[in-house]
Amino acid sequence: MLIDSLAFTLEKSGCLDAFWGKLDAGTDATLGVAASARPFLVAARFAHGPQTTLVVVAGEDAAVTFARQVASYVGEERVLRFPERADVPFAPKKPDARVIARRMEAAWALQSARPVVVVASARALLRLMAPPSAMAARPLALAAGTELDAMGIPGVEELDDLPRALAAAGYADTGELDGPGTFAHRGGTLDVFPGNLDFPVRLDFFGDELEEIRRIVPATGQTISSLPSVEIYPVSEFPTSARALADARRALEKPALTNPALREVLEKMEGGLVFEGADVVLPYLYKNPVTLGAYAGAGTLCSLIEPRSLFDDAAHGADDLAERARGTNIALAGLYASPAAMDFGGAVRATYVSIMRVGGELDDELPVKRVDVAGVPDKIFGKLKGLTEDRYTVVFSAPNYRARETMRHAFVDHGIPIQILKPENLDSVVADATTDEPTLRGSEASDKPPCAGHGVGQSQLGPAAGLSQTPQSPSLTSPDQRVDENDYDEKAAKRRLRRGVVNIVDVDIPLGMIIPKAHLALVSAADTQGSRAASRAARVSVDVTEVTFPFKPGDYVVHAAHGIAFFRDLVRREVDGTERDYLQLEYAEGDKLFVPVEQLDRVTRYVGPEGASPRLTRLNTSDWSRALAKARKATKKLAFDLVDVYARRAATQGFRFSPDTPWQREMEEAFP
Repeated sequence: MLIDSLAFTLEKSGCLDAFWGKLDAGTDATLGVAASARPFLVAARFAHGPQTTLVVVAGEDAAVTFARQVASYVGEERVLRFPERADVPFAPKKPDARVIARRMEAAWALQSARPVVVVASARALLRLMAPPSAMAARPLALAAGTELDAMGIPGVEELDDLPRALAAAGYADTGELDGPGTFAHRGGTLDVFPGNLDFPVRLDFFGDELEEIRRIVPATGQTISSLPSVEIYPVSEFPTSARALADARRALEKPALTNPALREVLEKMEGGLVFEGADVVLPYLYKNPVTLGAYAGAGTLCSLIEPRSLFDDAAHGADDLAERARGTNIALAGLYASPAAMDFGGAVRATYVSIMRVGGELDDELPVKRVDVAGVPDKIFGKLKGLTEDRYTVVFSAPNYRARETMRHAFVDHGIPIQILKPENLDSVVADATTDEPTLRGSEASDKPPCAGHGVGQSQLGPAAGLSQTPQSPSLTSPDQRVDENDYDEKAAKRRLRRGVVNIVDVDIPLGMIIPKAHLALVSAADTQGSRAASRAARVSVDVTEVTFPFKPGDYVVHAAHGIAFFRDLVRREVDGTERDYLQLEYAEGDKLFVPVEQLDRVTRYVGPEGASPRLTRLNTSDWSRALAKARKATKKLAFDLVDVYARRAATQGFRFSPDTPWQREMEEAFP
């Protein structure tokens, strides 16, 4: 990944030796750095030594932004959010199953020491939770092709146990799926809508063996693809089992005698522990509820972003809660922690503060400059040329293929040396053992000398791009000089970023910056175009789970431009560095077409004789155009025939019947 190379660049420059050195030694450390660079540095530290990381920032909006920026570097699968809950126990409101499941997933990641980055706001940590020993955050981990008793789920050994386990995790058996946090059991099939997923799943069992796990489109109920496994996280922050219900009832009986609010809660518990405001029983289930920090073990790195702001954020949250709880007869104690009692957990703390601080000591400082290349086109070319001449490691991010190609040609036209890399593909570029410079693999290189204007030669490693070649360190490898990837270790692979050139990548960089101490510059295409590019980058692809499909895998369909095909499945593919969902259509002679779900309106269900299979169209032929022309001709003939029929009918003298008689009406009314 790109972040691995960037972290290696920071490490090699020594600009963070004091800060990272103390963290590596297991000691707390403080770094003075601008707010804009903190997500990048958190990601770089994670890449430097992947470990469970808890990041605490001030404010929910800031936490969302911080998590998104870290994810752009390390990948969305490595970043989890611990969101603040909008519902409160003393103002009963149906909790959001998605929010609770995400909180449980983050808590379990910390408890199980999973190497991910968990981002939370300070106010989100105020709400107390069951202690880690209760294992309330443990997911139901299911794997296809496995017997239930071999999955290691406590209390689940056969199919009849699974619905009870789901109910204990807060899921409601609604007969049919009714949004996140619900399930439906019919024979050997169990449909579940996990709160941690954007789509429900269908679990098909043969006896007690889970044969298959398939995704379900909520709008239609159809299944679209198989999954090897699934983790279903609880949608309640404490077990809602029969045992927990009995414990809660016992603990509430005495205080409910003098507290009308608790008496009402006790009455609601007649129907179980799943009701609005059920979290009020938490302090009666556990003597010492905890904050999220208690889930962070000794190997967790806790990253605090501006500690003074964190305390202010928690204090404002506590004041708001106290105001909302006033007059409800429900005490905050046992439900929420005070700001001073918040536990951030972890054995080591990395603190990020502003360089313009008032008091306090820093272990290290890292000045960061703005890229400032928006506006006039010549501005970016002049800036990048100056950086390359100063031997900076310059990374230019352009996820869009067309934008990347446009900038590549523009850089070459302005005499800026460049190198095109795909950081997510370590096999395409490796390091030369003698020069620490990247060398193209034999499969992608040419033994011909690079020439001006030729894609690979000039734009990647050719002399026209300003790079020299010497017999001792050839920059190109011929096909018969293939490089054995086993000759290079992981550290060497991280050196593929070159100094003194613009390294063009297809990975998104959320915000450009220049770090003089590391001789590192990050520039994104959005930096060159201001807010318009940022708004375009914020666009998201269509969520396939929200799409209503008029057909299902196995149906014949018709594409407006390509003709009749067999709809095989819905697949996810990566094109130009972006993952999207596609309809896989199969045509005659094994041809395949992948249609983005955004173009679903161009595909319709084939309608023909019942039970008959249509002849598939051949791609890249005139089959479909001939069929369309034939259909147009037949339609035109039918239209003329209809006009002729109606014209003749209009010109023909009809027979006019006389009005109904009383005897006729009498006869008609006599019928039942």
